Amino acid sequence: MTHVKPFAIPSIVIAALVTGGLWWVNNMERVTEERYVGLQGEARRNDYLAAERFLRATGTTVESINSLENLRELPPSRDILFIPTQRLTFGETRTETLMNWVAAGGHLIVVGWSLTAASGHQAGRYDPLLQGLGVEQSQHNSETIDRENHIPTNLVIEDTFLQVAFLPDFFLIDHSGNGQVLAEDDYGAHVLQYQVGNGTLTVMTDSRFLMNQSIGAYDHASFFWRLVQPNQSTGKVWLVYKENMPSLWHWLVENAPAVLISASTLLIAWLWYAGHRFGPLLPEPVPIRRSLLEHLYASGRFLWKHRAEDRLLDCVRRSLKDRLTVRHPGQAALPQERLREILAERSGLDAERIERALIAGAEHRPLVFVQLMNDLETLRKRL
Repeated sequence: MTHVKPFAIPSIVIAALVTGGLWWVNNMERVTEERYVGLQGEARRNDYLAAERFLRATGTTVESINSLENLRELPPSRDILFIPTQRLTFGETRTETLMNWVAAGGHLIVVGWSLTAASGHQAGRYDPLLQGLGVEQSQHNSETIDRENHIPTNLVIEDTFLQVAFLPDFFLIDHSGNGQVLAEDDYGAHVLQYQVGNGTLTVMTDSRFLMNQSIGAYDHASFFWRLVQPNQSTGKVWLVYKENMPSLWHWLVENAPAVLISASTLLIAWLWYAGHRFGPLLPEPVPIRRSLLEHLYASGRFLWKHRAEDRLLDCVRRSLKDRLTVRHPGQAALPQERLREILAERSGLDAERIERALIAGAEHRPLVFVQLMNDLETLRKRL
């Protein structure tokens, strides 16, 4: 028997392969590739998460909330409230409550959303807070803005030079003359600050420079920190990064009470008109009673439809037998053949018809049923 020896790889070949693999691995060029995956987790929900963490890193007590509705009552008057949203749920009543909180010592920072376009046309919703301060936010004509050569706004706060990239499209106008301009450039004022009672109210044209993607540029973080710095030692900063849409009823109560009053008045008037009665009540109509013959006809049609006509024949035959027992007691006990002869003599019908009338079925045939009924009725009358 011939044996085949397995092929053996020389050890020097294995060593050469291992050495070459190690050399290839050590001499591979590692390349780092960066890919933008966007904001993830909480940063996707909260546009001001970076601002919150920055303030917390500086020792400032700060908390973010996704809606001012989550605060059952306004924070203490020494705190700072930053509301960059449109404040859609803020009507006259809530705005007055908020201004009273500011007058008690709070610091409110808001963004203007109602605009006056370059053409003079009013855009956006009515803002009772800005109107009460005498603040108007206007918008430049886009053709007048040099975006390619636009530079950040230069400002000085507490002897510190800062640069903030406000949007050049918007600017604030102080019609009251009581506001302090904190940030201004060739395109107009971007930040106005007012003293309201014992508190402070700050109005900005936009807050995009404080969002997660922009707060790290220029001096945006430093500007925001200095904006909330006066109350840092005693107060807490509340960042309202989102706003829930108000319900239709809440929006009507806050913004259109006259519409609700008019609709309620019309509803009451309609109910009064619909419930008012003129003249005496009409008598109740006498219910229509059907005749006995109609009931019998309907019952017969029902039984015929359900193939129960033999039940009607059985009822008539029992009635005939009861009548025979009463009229002729002795004949009821006679044999069937003798009884048929007697019935034939009295009725004038032949024996075959009498036999069918007494025992035959209708077979759901109208003519047969009518014939049997007529013969049974003839026998009943001749007894």
